[in-house]
Amino acid sequence: MNTELLAKILQDAYLAKLPVLLFGAKGIGKSSFCQDLFAQAEVILENQLESIFQADQKIFIIENISEAAFASLQPLLSNGLQGQNFLIFTSEKEFSGASHMLKLEFEFDKSLWLLWAKEHNLHDKVLQLVQDDQLTSLSPKDWENISQVLKHFSHKDYISLYLKGFLSDQSLIDSIVNFDISQQVAANHHPKDLKAKILLALESISDEQSKKNLRFYLDKEAFFDELNEVLADAVLRQKLDALLLK
Repeated sequence: MNTELLAKILQDAYLAKLPVLLFGAKGIGKSSFCQDLFAQAEVILENQLESIFQADQKIFIIENISEAAFASLQPLLSNGLQGQNFLIFTSEKEFSGASHMLKLEFEFDKSLWLLWAKEHNLHDKVLQLVQDDQLTSLSPKDWENISQVLKHFSHKDYISLYLKGFLSDQSLIDSIVNFDISQQVAANHHPKDLKAKILLALESISDEQSKKNLRFYLDKEAFFDELNEVLADAVLRQKLDALLLK
């Protein structure tokens, strides 16, 4: 089922207050899709199920519910005890005992995910790898987590250690860790802005020769073209990584 049709069905289910079981592979964006569709929705886990019987006129997305927890809810749902709340249950599989509700399958669409990722400012390196089908062994949720690490971690050893928990291909890990910083910088920083930031970083560099080298490049017109030469200096590279990847 395409996402446009799925969105229409979910909106109709909301108007009818008909519960929905949305099933599909783990980490492919089921909850994110529903959250984008219903911005006011509250995301809960199965240990918070009492919330749906204590509220009224609310939308709940119950993430990754287990078959046992879902089965225990069936008598309550069949008697309409959820009131005027709209409930969307997400799971990895279709539960055979589901009744008095819609059962819809959520299928992953890479092109739509890439559009979503750009709108939500996921890291450019992750977008490139997904586009090139280099992360197919991982789920979209993993891609999102990697993006967060690349955007917020500054030390490459930490990033590499994190990625080893997901990937076995060392060359792929290296390509993620050692992405083209000059391209990242050019895309996200105005030259004047960047120079001001680096000048502040100079205060934390104790090596006077490194300071001198960096000031030399800051004064060059083709600063971004020369940035990779700056990064050949290990001390400067570590300082700039910490600064620019924040």
